[in-house]
Amino acid sequence: MRSSSGLLVLAVLACIGFSGMSFVGPAKEAVPRAGLVSQNFFGEKPPPPKPKKMEKFEGGFWGIIEGVDAYTKKGSASLNGPLAGVPWMTIIYLIFFFWITNFFIVEGAKDFGAPPSAAKG
Repeated sequence: MRSSSGLLVLAVLACIGFSGMSFVGPAKEAVPRAGLVSQNFFGEKPPPPKPKKMEKFEGGFWGIIEGVDAYTKKGSASLNGPLAGVPWMTIIYLIFFFWITNFFIVEGAKDFGAPPSAAKG
């Protein structure tokens, strides 16, 4: 018993020592950061906005793949029209989830109270 508790203490101390070596502390000198946003001086014209690229829906299977890809990257902002702000992936998931849950409950309950001879065939 004593040797195993001593081994346990040694293992705990080793873990503490390794975690102390992997700790990343603050830097000794602060590195100056470059400005990520350019500032305009007085009287200087702001840069022209970048033109937005309009993606055309191709249709067919490949168009559906591109539409889902755009939706996963940009969300519902990738859609156009009156239903553009609707979270379609959430709605589709919830419909599928409740349908499959209902299916399992209804189909599982069909054989629940039946005698064994009726369940076979």
